[in-house]
Amino acid sequence: MGVGGSGDVYLNLSLRVQNKSDARGERRPAYASLFKLVGDTNRAYVNFDRLQDYIEEHPDEGKFGSEGLRAGLRVMSVDLGLRTSASISVFRVAKKDELQPDLNGRAPTFYPIKEVDNLVAIHERSQLLKLPGETESKELRQIREQRLTALNKLRSQLTYLRQLVRCSSDDERRRERSWSRLTESSLDATDRMTEDWRIAFDAELEKLKELHGTCGDAEWIAAVNESIKVLWRHMGKQVRDWRKEVRSGDKIKVRGYARDVVGGNSIGQIDYLERQYKFLKSWSFFGKVSGQVIRAERGSRFAVTLRAHIDHAKEDRLKKLADRMIMEALGYVYCVNGRGKGEWVAKYPPCQFILLEELSEYRFHNDRPPSENNQLMQWSHRGVFEELKNQADMHDVLVGTMYSAFSSRFDARTGAPGVRCRRVPARCVRGNGSESLPWWLSKFVEDYKLDRSQLRPDDLIPTRDGEFFVSPFSADEGDLRQVHADLNAAQNLQRRLWSNFDISEIRVRCDWGEEAGEPILIPRVTSKRAAELYKNRIFMTNNNVTFYERDRGKKRAKIIHKDDISEEEMELPNEADEAREKSVVLLRDPSGIINHGHWTIQKVFWSLLNKRIEGYLLRKIRQRGTACKEV
Repeated sequence: MGVGGSGDVYLNLSLRVQNKSDARGERRPAYASLFKLVGDTNRAYVNFDRLQDYIEEHPDEGKFGSEGLRAGLRVMSVDLGLRTSASISVFRVAKKDELQPDLNGRAPTFYPIKEVDNLVAIHERSQLLKLPGETESKELRQIREQRLTALNKLRSQLTYLRQLVRCSSDDERRRERSWSRLTESSLDATDRMTEDWRIAFDAELEKLKELHGTCGDAEWIAAVNESIKVLWRHMGKQVRDWRKEVRSGDKIKVRGYARDVVGGNSIGQIDYLERQYKFLKSWSFFGKVSGQVIRAERGSRFAVTLRAHIDHAKEDRLKKLADRMIMEALGYVYCVNGRGKGEWVAKYPPCQFILLEELSEYRFHNDRPPSENNQLMQWSHRGVFEELKNQADMHDVLVGTMYSAFSSRFDARTGAPGVRCRRVPARCVRGNGSESLPWWLSKFVEDYKLDRSQLRPDDLIPTRDGEFFVSPFSADEGDLRQVHADLNAAQNLQRRLWSNFDISEIRVRCDWGEEAGEPILIPRVTSKRAAELYKNRIFMTNNNVTFYERDRGKKRAKIIHKDDISEEEMELPNEADEAREKSVVLLRDPSGIINHGHWTIQKVFWSLLNKRIEGYLLRKIRQRGTACKEV
């Protein structure tokens, strides 16, 4: 209270933050003229005709931190991920004569720059950006698995309880069908329930089995409802104990970017919180009588604290990730130990431009797995992009995006297509191999009828969503190149930026047509680059698998089959690529390894790739079993 009983006094402050260009009286930094940013997504294009003059006028001085922004030109590309928040790759624009081998005699990775013969983009560094909660250790993995298992068992029990409720339906056919499903599914449900609830569940099931078929409908429904009450009360105590344990668990305050925590800012932690919320909602609105529907009342406030916690966790992740990327682009590293602990220290020259993957038009289901695309496209990517733009503007750093379809399916160095794989964990095959196999490895062993003893630590297992990217390095069998999948995707964005890449260079959709009575494929011209490449071209084939380009004849080719839906609509479902015979999707391997680099029907293209890589990895594992038997 103020003097004389006056009320509270509030001050409304408005702050205007100036970036360095504003402070110098400049509208924007000089390097902004090198890039053209188009649309709401800031799709990035390089003004190649201005690069040479800029490099001459602003030679690289190698200054660390933000002080070096006005010298040289560096671009940091970012591939957002789930296992780790982001993967980055930094390239510097330099003259060709600066290409020198490193101390080990290895030539640097570089990309030619379109329309500028004496300049190249040289790779300087690549790394994974991890937020708190994204580290992996035996202890952390066990804690994460334990808490997720506890929640999953409660969710599973609720599912079985829901099946039991259906067994009390007034409809006899539905009742019998539900009872049959329940008794069949409960046979292998041991690992999906807590031990005490399993005992109670089996006891109630035995009672009902004795009654089934020997009593009237009313008696049966009453017996089922009584069993539901018993199991509901039992599970109610479990849910209360579980909630107390979750609430009273160790709350580790994350300071700075300390990473060795169970949850932290990881996607896994947010997913775990979302699962909690969904389970509690299902539990709270569970109908204990067949046909009963319980809905939240208008204006009800269900799990408000948990919902707010999830929203804050998402916001915190976005801000921390954007901040981490900005500091990394400016060349600062967060010191965890030693001198300068807890501070940002300038260690690298800064990047003037940050290049993100553009996911708003990510429609190809045979690129990244759908589960990964969905999580990235929902809130994470969109939120990071907006937050990053706001923070970058204060530091005079530009932000743009690049078309990212298939960036995870082609090697950034060789251009060859590849497969994402996981490595066999050493813990699963070490010693007596008593630890259970991960679901993806168990499925692989089961699908190909392998013996667990044939596996070795670090064996590559094709899974489509793995951490490692494997592609053919030459035409020789078994000559494979292995890189980190996310780092490869980040470098692919750089390759596309400096080459002014268009998707039609590796993928083109065509309509069936005819010329001089012969069937041909006529490419769709959907972009300026596609028009340059294919406006007067057609594709011919002898086997309807491999196609060859040639110029159109003097008489214009006639389209005989064309889809009546748009190109965008055709990209939505994967099956639509070949579901109709009216159009065909062709792919080609820029490295010339798969089908000698010829245009190939999409399904056959991926089949040839899988046969080459997956077939070799599978044969390598099976040969061990043969060798052991011979010995």
